[in-house]
Amino acid sequence: MTILTFPIVLISADILDVRGALPFIFAIVATLLILTMEVAATGKLWMFEDKFINRIGDPEMHVRLLIFVGAMLLVFESALILLTATDRRMDPLLLQMIVNKQCSAPRGLDDEQNLCRDLLKDKP
Repeated sequence: MTILTFPIVLISADILDVRGALPFIFAIVATLLILTMEVAATGKLWMFEDKFINRIGDPEMHVRLLIFVGAMLLVFESALILLTATDRRMDPLLLQMIVNKQCSAPRGLDDEQNLCRDLLKDKP
């Protein structure tokens, strides 16, 4: 249950349209709450059981863990890129980021300077 708490709370917060850092904070608090309830119910944490400690002590564990974490990061990054590219709410943010980058150090071309001036004049 501990492992599932974090993603469940993040998904629930998204469904409830909670934005910003709050979903992440809620997920951390929920995970710690589940861990506390587990200690209250069983008197121990699964992380400190002998079989878990012996697995962590395995010499090949760090390689397996690195491969697993790398694969999970690749999946997460791919999903984030896909969601960013397909979410229409991200369009203004992405365009503003591109305009800010390109217009912060113009190369001196007249067309580019005119375009930057036009795009940045609406900026508050």
